[in-house]
Amino acid sequence: MYRLLPLILLFFALWGCTSNIDGTNKTTTATQTSSGTPSTDPTTEPLSNTSDTTAETTKAPVILGSFSTPILDDNENRTGNIKIACRAIYGTVIKPGKEFSFNSVVGDRTESKGYKEAHAFVNGEEVNEIGGGICQVASTIFNAATEAGFEITERHQHPEEVYYVELGKDATVSSDLDFKFKNTGSSDIMLKTYVDDGKVFAEILEKE
Repeated sequence: MYRLLPLILLFFALWGCTSNIDGTNKTTTATQTSSGTPSTDPTTEPLSNTSDTTAETTKAPVILGSFSTPILDDNENRTGNIKIACRAIYGTVIKPGKEFSFNSVVGDRTESKGYKEAHAFVNGEEVNEIGGGICQVASTIFNAATEAGFEITERHQHPEEVYYVELGKDATVSSDLDFKFKNTGSSDIMLKTYVDDGKVFAEILEKE
C-alpha cells in the first residue's frame, strides 16, 4: 500500500496540470466572437466616417477677393498700429447694398486705443503721427475689394509712391480722407484683416 501511494499522488498531480491547460484554453475561447475569430482590438478599430460626412456637408467659405502687402520695415510702432486696425476691422459684415467705411469701423486713432507714433505720409511728406502705417491696411483692403469687383465709392491716393504696393494701387486715410466701398453683390460679405509672416492680409468672404 505504501508503495502505491507515490504513484497515486503522481496521477493526481498530472490530472491537475491538464485541468489548468484546459482552463487556459477556455479563457482564450471566451475572448473570441461567436464566429470563432478574435475580437477587434479597439486601438486599431477604423474611425467612423462622421468627420468625412461633416466635411462633405459643410461648405468652405467662398473668398471673393484677397490681397496681401509686405511689411518691409522693422518699426514696431508702425506694425503695432497695423495690427490694431486689422483687429478692429476683422469680422466686419457688410450687407448687400451697404457701404464699408474704413474710418467708421476703425474709429479715431488715439493713444487710448493703443496707437503709437510712426511714420506716415502727409501732404507728400513723411512725418511721425499717432496711428502711422494704417494706410497700408486701407490699401490692402482696396485691392481685395477691387479684385472682388465691388464698387469703390471713396478712395484717395498718396501724393507719392508708397513702398508696399504698386503705384496707383494705394489708398490713404486720415481724419479727413476715408476709404469706402459698396457691397454690390446679393449676399452678406465679411472682411478678414490680419498680419501674418511679415505681411498684411485682407480677405473678403461671402457669408452664409
